[in-house]
Amino acid sequence: MMTAIKIFVAACFCFMEVVVSINGKDHNRAQYNVLCDLLKVAVGRWGNAGESLSPPLREALERTLFGSAGGGTVETLKKELPEDYKEAEGKTSSRTAWCGKPREKDGHYDIKQVRFPGHSATHDLVCLCTAGDHGWPINSGSEKLCGKGPNELGVESKKQGWGIQGQGKDQIQATWTNVTSECLKGDGAGANLQKALEVFRNTLTLEPDSDKNGKRYLLGEGKFSDYPCSGNNQVCVMYYNTTSNAKHKPWWKDLEEAINIDEQMQKTRKEEKRKQKEIPEKKETKNQEKSQPTQEPRTAALTSAPQGSQDAEQENPENISNPIATLEETSGTFIIPPCTWFLGTFLML
Repeated sequence: MMTAIKIFVAACFCFMEVVVSINGKDHNRAQYNVLCDLLKVAVGRWGNAGESLSPPLREALERTLFGSAGGGTVETLKKELPEDYKEAEGKTSSRTAWCGKPREKDGHYDIKQVRFPGHSATHDLVCLCTAGDHGWPINSGSEKLCGKGPNELGVESKKQGWGIQGQGKDQIQATWTNVTSECLKGDGAGANLQKALEVFRNTLTLEPDSDKNGKRYLLGEGKFSDYPCSGNNQVCVMYYNTTSNAKHKPWWKDLEEAINIDEQMQKTRKEEKRKQKEIPEKKETKNQEKSQPTQEPRTAALTSAPQGSQDAEQENPENISNPIATLEETSGTFIIPPCTWFLGTFLML
């Protein structure tokens, strides 16, 4: 029996290997999955234009989706490729600047730095999932990129892509329609945003030696070079998370900070509610104590009882004693009242 199971398992593995070899490699699939999942959760949390969110979280999610404040609506993003991408048309190094290494100033190689790596999650999907020069890596027909084939990414009829050749208009549009828009459906409303972000962060590859360029993180297939993610055998996003690169700070860093701030705000709000709840409870306890019968009248009666006894003794003639007799009893000496002694002397005369 065990031998039969082992043979069956081995046959399954052989079948899987054959399928993979026939279908070819699916480039950037794992990275696409985590970024797409995170984007879906972000759309779910965004809800109705983020009206129920704290200001820090609302601003961070707005940047995650649109790249900046006032970027439009999710429905608009689903339907239309942003006008910014027209700036990438015909520019030989636009992909390098927009996905790999941002420029500090506009006009470098006649390229306007409208978008940059880490501009938004939606933009990073374009960098991650748009075919490069000559349609690489899906120009052979047997491989995929982000789970999509050549036909879905605009490479079937034209062996072109977004790279150093100054092409890529159709391929960018195909990626936006068939990849980015699908991740904007927002069916991750019930998922945990912080957890989804952690999974995404763990997918990034940190450059081993980052002294030259600061901390650089790679998402996708590429390499750490002076011209990363150019589309020339590289389809990826390169993030620069340094204080000196504040202008091109990645969206996920803002989101991470906003989540922490929002969590602290929630704790503070919860503590305030707890304190507010304690106030009426304390008042109710105090009112209950006041409403209970006190023992003061009984105590007063007990305290005044000795005085009543004294009054009764004074009113009873039998209880009135001669102070002189008392003194005689105490000292044992007879004391003759002064008046009696004086009268006796007078009679003797």
